Amino acid sequence: MLGTLLGKVESKAQIATVIKLYERLRKERTLKIREETFRQQEEFHLVDGEAQELRDRELAVSLETHERSNFW
Repeated sequence: MLGTLLGKVESKAQIATVIKLYERLRKERTLKIREETFRQQEEFHLVDGEAQELRDRELAVSLETHERSNFW
């Protein structure tokens, strides 16, 4: 991504702007990944019980129907 952005630079004066844009884009992506990581932690590390059994049933169905978007 950085290479693509820097490839658009036409003068040295644009470099700082491109770097700031890159940092903003990376931060947004990183925050999304972080949020998903915490969501998955809660979802996959349930204690034994009703919530865990429901999750396991939903996961089994999703694997059978190849609808994995809820879990991956």
